[in-house]
Amino acid sequence: MTSMMLTNAMMAAAVLNAQKVMKNPGLAHAEARANGYELTDKTLYQVCRDVEPGEDVTGLAQAMLAIMHKNKGIGLAANQIGDDRRVIVMHCEGFWNLVLINPVITKRSENVTGSKEGCLSFQPTWSNQVTIQRHKIVTVEATTLDGKPFKQKFRGLPGFCVQHEIDHLNGITIFGEDGPPGKTKDPMDGKWKDSSGTAQWKEKP
Repeated sequence: MTSMMLTNAMMAAAVLNAQKVMKNPGLAHAEARANGYELTDKTLYQVCRDVEPGEDVTGLAQAMLAIMHKNKGIGLAANQIGDDRRVIVMHCEGFWNLVLINPVITKRSENVTGSKEGCLSFQPTWSNQVTIQRHKIVTVEATTLDGKPFKQKFRGLPGFCVQHEIDHLNGITIFGEDGPPGKTKDPMDGKWKDSSGTAQWKEKP
């Protein structure tokens, strides 16, 4: 696991950015879009790269939190909004506004169970009935936004969520490495679309 070395100024910025998202999520979402971050599939199927030591991802984390909250999600991976770095965010059952850098699943339980999942990268009617086999318990190691090493066992909804988001970092969606069944990829823009030509993702108004 690569250790992140962040300056005090960067750590302070991370705290302020998280506070900004929660105090005014609408403004934070607008800023995210102004900086070029929004739900997209242009990087959805590629394997993300490690965040390098000293690399500042506070702006990215702020954008991810803003977009996740705006779209009423519980998790988001960087490549869902067009960035190729290994960063995920989560907001569910005790893991509120959690930002993990270079997360790795280091241990998986032998027992698995079905998890019915949706995904912000796909329209709800396409993805809300997909059942994925997930490990009941996983141990994840990562680095937090303030540069601290992180190790945690996840189970239940947070466990399913962290597995879902780490899959994204490896270019895998709830439909595997392919698009949704019955959909076709537009050769012009590369988006998966239904027969009406509607793109696979749509932010909430």
